[in-house]
Amino acid sequence: MSELSEEIRHVLKNAFRDGFWDIRNLPDGYPAQIFLEGNEFGVSIFTSNSADIDESFSEIRIKSSSCSRNGVPGTRISLISDYRQGIDVFSIVCADFVSPGENGEKREALLEDPLSWWEKWKKSIGNRNVDCQPYDVLGEVLSYLHLRESDSGMKWEGCSFSVVDIIGTNSDYEVKSTVDRTKLEITVSSKFQLEKRENPLYLVYCIFERSESGLSLEDVLNSVSSEDRAMLLENIRKRGQSGTQALTTKYRLVEMRVYLVDEKFPKITSESFKDNKIPEGIKSIQYVTDLSALNYERIDAREISKHYSNDKKL
Repeated sequence: MSELSEEIRHVLKNAFRDGFWDIRNLPDGYPAQIFLEGNEFGVSIFTSNSADIDESFSEIRIKSSSCSRNGVPGTRISLISDYRQGIDVFSIVCADFVSPGENGEKREALLEDPLSWWEKWKKSIGNRNVDCQPYDVLGEVLSYLHLRESDSGMKWEGCSFSVVDIIGTNSDYEVKSTVDRTKLEITVSSKFQLEKRENPLYLVYCIFERSESGLSLEDVLNSVSSEDRAMLLENIRKRGQSGTQALTTKYRLVEMRVYLVDEKFPKITSESFKDNKIPEGIKSIQYVTDLSALNYERIDAREISKHYSNDKKL
């Protein structure tokens, strides 16, 4: 995390009363504020320009509102969320929003056309529904249900801006799945995906193979409570995998591995660059990481499959 995003994160984590706080880690002439209003929090920038904006994506909203500052009428452009579990990543997005860039060019462009920044951000965060396959969602569902056994506070957040798929009380998890057993590698397609977080971050890697004797999303949904089924099905729907074919396609879980994403894990984050900042002009980052030489913990894939399958002899 940069000093700017760390300041925003710290204030948002520790603010328990409504208010506005000036951001210290910004150069003179480019002010912005952190705010808390009821259940909503975020950052805002004042401009004398008029604007009429109210857009939302996942758990984040960009909105304009009329206001005055030091007696000058104008507009407050705010980046807003009410999702407290996502503050770590939200603070990184907020830092990108308020950062003036070199010679203030980024701030000038933002105030001129806030929605242009908004559209670029949505693309950079990575669209999780692009090329999503049933086994991708099955891997997330099985990982979530398994991890929840040891942490009742576990949340499946694969459909939110939180970037990582599963958020726990003391650890977070990114889930990657494959049906290619010849390669041990993952593709990282968001510049925020493996960023350092407050909680330790782990990668769950699921290896599947297509098999009529395997497990389908429908099998899992039929084996959980009605409350869990409703929650899981809603997230599955958001991932575009609620059709009959997607729900009933069966896969055998060959292997489930868990990797610690620490300083030894090969990755590209903001800390990979000078001053812990991704250079201006970098809209997205995509790369492939080889997992073959990394240490991991093996989870009993057979037991997981048996637990959620109608065929207990799996």
